[in-house]
Amino acid sequence: MSKTKYSEHERIPMQYLIIDAAQDPTFAHDKVYGGAMVGCWIKNQTKTNAYLIAKGWIENHGWVSLSLEDQYPVTEEDYKVKSEGKRYFEQALIDDEVFVFYTSPKDEKTK
Repeated sequence: MSKTKYSEHERIPMQYLIIDAAQDPTFAHDKVYGGAMVGCWIKNQTKTNAYLIAKGWIENHGWVSLSLEDQYPVTEEDYKVKSEGKRYFEQALIDDEVFVFYTSPKDEKTK
């Protein structure tokens, strides 16, 4: 995790958010998951804008954002030792944002 502190209105080169989500019961799909933790890599946004982008994207895809579990800046250096998430970080450098759903079965909760 990057040690750099950013003000509320300052753009962060890349940040990682974890959002707890549930399938939206009003969305036209089968409810097949108990829930999901969504890993979000967001490039060049303020802290608030990154959250709003992630929340909007999640909700546009048939899920409800329940809570923001964590949010912090990340750099390439964060993935030198632990490579989990590195490919998503690198893809977000190209696409500006990447979302990965870590789902739980229908009969289980994510927590």
